[in-house]
Amino acid sequence: MIDSIFKFEPAVKLNQLDTEDFESIFANVFLSPGDTVTVGSGTVYRPPGGSISQCNDSLDAVLSAVKCSRNKIFLAGDFNSNVLNHDSHCETDAFLNLMYSNKCFPVITCPARFSSNGSTLIDNIFTSCLEDNYQSGVLINNIS
Repeated sequence: MIDSIFKFEPAVKLNQLDTEDFESIFANVFLSPGDTVTVGSGTVYRPPGGSISQCNDSLDAVLSAVKCSRNKIFLAGDFNSNVLNHDSHCETDAFLNLMYSNKCFPVITCPARFSSNGSTLIDNIFTSCLEDNYQSGVLINNIS
């Protein structure tokens, strides 16, 4: 949901990308003249059984389209790729490399979910807005 104080419109080109690899919805938020942010907020979702490499190909198309528009980007969602395991899982490493090569960096870097089997970081926010002043973190709670 985007606060009504902001002017925004659906990112039609991105929302019309034909992919079954992940679910998404995007909007362009106009902060000031010449300062537009593309937001995929809470809606980038790769189903647990979905192919990471096919999802990466589709994400690459999205990121390329945003890069061509020269907009900043925030991608938030359930990527179902545990970025804590990037050093031991080649598809997750490829996912992170794709994000990094498109100048999208995670704002959450510590585990977000804990269980008796260990911890994971599959829900994240990636952004190209590293110079902006914002804070991120994980709220720990017993409700899943």
